Amino acid sequence: MGTIITTPVIADDASTSADTAQKLQDLQIEIASKAATIKNQVTQKIDNKAFIGIITSKTDSQIELKLADGTSQIVLINTFTDITYQSTKLTKSILKDDYIAALGEMDDKNNLVAKRLVKLTPRDSNITDQVWGKITTISSPNFVLALKDSSKLSVYTNNSTTFELGNEEVEASRLENNKMVVIIGVKNDQRFNARFVYIVPSGTIIKPSSTKTASSSAKK
Repeated sequence: MGTIITTPVIADDASTSADTAQKLQDLQIEIASKAATIKNQVTQKIDNKAFIGIITSKTDSQIELKLADGTSQIVLINTFTDITYQSTKLTKSILKDDYIAALGEMDDKNNLVAKRLVKLTPRDSNITDQVWGKITTISSPNFVLALKDSSKLSVYTNNSTTFELGNEEVEASRLENNKMVVIIGVKNDQRFNARFVYIVPSGTIIKPSSTKTASSSAKK
């Protein structure tokens, strides 16, 4: 009988190695994609901010604001955008030439996607400045505000100052440390005399910004 010689089957190491390398590469791509998504979400939160200005045009889906420095800002609105009013005497609508504060998130086209619009009372030539930031210290009814550049601003209020939280006019006692606020009034060095203080409700995030000159004002 002849001799039968068998040859052992040897696994294709090169093929297995290639498959493993491809799986690792796919995993790295998936991880990078998830990381990019998380980074984008974080960036959006960081870019949340507020703008104050006069409405120059309005449609059902967007508003164009003229800001204090003369530039324009597109504000996108939808059925989820809350609208509040600084005074019960204001017309319950948002129209061209209204003076508003818009709070929300910036999208990738540099438009503000508004979470909330606050209709403010008309222009007062004596009220020229606006600022927003985080409360760090309270000595009721006055408080200290931390601005974007980490500087501190002392904010002073009086009987003419209006405080609003969400849809309600409130007292200065509703001020809390670490709350974000939008303020309109007159700035003198590191002292700010406030005429309107809007306390941003929890869950609405805006980015603090430095003081700007406003083209319209809060209520007297």
